[in-house]
Amino acid sequence: MSRSLTRSPLTRLGIRPASVRSRLIALADAATADEWAAGRSWYAGYQRVAMELGAISGTSASHGAALIAATSPRTRWSANLAMARGVAMGDAHVPGLKRNVATARRALTLADPAEVFRGPKTRAFHANLSGDESAVTLDIWMCRAMGVTPATLARVGVYEALADIVRNLAARYDVTPAQFQAVVWVQIRGAAA
Repeated sequence: MSRSLTRSPLTRLGIRPASVRSRLIALADAATADEWAAGRSWYAGYQRVAMELGAISGTSASHGAALIAATSPRTRWSANLAMARGVAMGDAHVPGLKRNVATARRALTLADPAEVFRGPKTRAFHANLSGDESAVTLDIWMCRAMGVTPATLARVGVYEALADIVRNLAARYDVTPAQFQAVVWVQIRGAAA
């Protein structure tokens, strides 16, 4: 087997997995006790919001989670939640990215709302908000934390390779992958705010 076929998607792009791990470890180690607490409880708190949105829309918690995940791309968190709530309430004019709102509305019509998701980030975010904390949500903040661009994250095999690094580090810190990701997200987003 040729050497290029055995190299990881990261090393083929010049990304050193050890550097990504070091960056994430530095952020996790720099996180305060409050940031660790916030990260550990972040998804559990928003799983409750997903249940509320499901109840408002007359569907399920999974549908509520889909509303949040579908309205998340390229959207500030406060606007994301407002859009999800607007769709759940059946508002005719929900401000925000039309494609996100259309995807959220479509999710409400499906028995399995996860069917609307094509990209790994929104699939993972939906899974996390539905209670699956083994999935890893990698967004622009996590790209910054790992030192990769969103364009690089979209390359074949890169998302899963980076998600595996997060999973391995989560085990090291004795938290779920979603909790570790949320701790890093809270820490890096707070540092940039």
